[in-house]
Amino acid sequence: MAQDLHTIAVLFSNSVDRKLLSDFIVSLGYRVRYPNPDLAKPDEWAEISLVIMDEAVGRRHGKRLVEIKNHSEIFLALLVAVQKKGAIAAWLKSGFDDALQLPLAKGELRRRLRTFLRIREQAEQLANDKEAVYRSLVESSSDHIFLLNREGIFLASNKRGEKALLNADKTLIGSSLRTAYCPEAANLIYDQIEKVFESRRPATFEHSMQGVDGTRYYQVTLFPVVRDRSVWAIGGISRDVTRLKVAEDQIKASLKEKEVLLRELYHRTKNNMQVIIALLHLQSSNIKDKGTIDLFRETENRIKSMAMVHEKLYQAKNLSSIDLGEYIRDLLHLLSGSYRIRPEVVAVSADLDRIFVTIDTAIPCGLIINELISNCLKYAFPGNMRGEVRVGLTRKEGSVIEIMVKDNGVGLPQNFDIDKSKSLGLRTVKNLTKYQLKGELSFTGHKGTEFRIRFPEHLREARVWP
Repeated sequence: MAQDLHTIAVLFSNSVDRKLLSDFIVSLGYRVRYPNPDLAKPDEWAEISLVIMDEAVGRRHGKRLVEIKNHSEIFLALLVAVQKKGAIAAWLKSGFDDALQLPLAKGELRRRLRTFLRIREQAEQLANDKEAVYRSLVESSSDHIFLLNREGIFLASNKRGEKALLNADKTLIGSSLRTAYCPEAANLIYDQIEKVFESRRPATFEHSMQGVDGTRYYQVTLFPVVRDRSVWAIGGISRDVTRLKVAEDQIKASLKEKEVLLRELYHRTKNNMQVIIALLHLQSSNIKDKGTIDLFRETENRIKSMAMVHEKLYQAKNLSSIDLGEYIRDLLHLLSGSYRIRPEVVAVSADLDRIFVTIDTAIPCGLIINELISNCLKYAFPGNMRGEVRVGLTRKEGSVIEIMVKDNGVGLPQNFDIDKSKSLGLRTVKNLTKYQLKGELSFTGHKGTEFRIRFPEHLREARVWP
């Protein structure tokens, strides 16, 4: 900036001092102005490079001028002329850029003025450089980046974004929203502009428009542009998300199709298992041997426990997992009915956490519960012995699930060894725990029987995302 274009405001309460200082500044090639701080608006200070005032004016108007300097985009240097050197620190602390001690030496004043005006030139050049960089970034963006006033008139708009939006070489600056957008989209944006003006918070929304190649979808973000502590305009970024929207719809359709197929698979698997159960029941109806009938019933219960998993997955909102606690509770009800247990004789209680697991975990857990509960109901309470069966499901530290089955019945035989047991059910429990659940089995058989199965919570990733 040339020296003769700099404007300096002189605000001295003493007219003689004001005249002497003004004449000296003019002799250096600068312009002098005498703005009224009470009347001047922030924008009116934009042409002024530097303000020199005495302490009287500084005490009256300094706070407002510091506020203008700090909360506007103009570069304004504030200098105060003081009588005592000891007052300099207080003025600098209040936000002034420098304080000069009276009487002012002409050589010192000339040096100070040139220093601050050079700083202003450097600041303006830096601002211009930054603006050029930002403008280059904005103009190179394929997104539509724009500035709107409250009435929806475009104050600024990047050319590449305009061309992508309008498919034409014409500018939107000075035009209204309705020039670029269909009525529905324009009305939506008008509503959002008002919300941003009122709330001073950004807003993001989507809209669609009919184009020559079909429906286009856009995501728009509006944000307040604040100047002098009030919302001056609304900035906006509009991005064409048509390809993302189409891809999203395709993914949703594909997931819906897979969900239908998976539900059908669960439903048919459950029905097929029901057919097998019905065939076993029909076959066992002609058998008179109690031991063989018991074998058929145990097999039916095992198949029912697996069929129940598929039924719950078919009914679940999330096709990849089921509530293990709810499943165990329903399984207990099924087994109590199968063995015709009277609650007043053998009470079955459950303390079950809500834990969701995949089908790969649910089926072996169901088979294990089926074997352990069946053993309790068949052998723990001989005759008319009264007792209690308790089932627990908890999540332990380290993402470990624990299942507990406990009764207060006759317990296990002395020196019982599960590895040598001839019971198919207990061997099944051991093998399912070790090989299917990758877990550990522990038990006690004194004064009743207690089995605890611990296994990691995440055996496999979910097969279908919720």
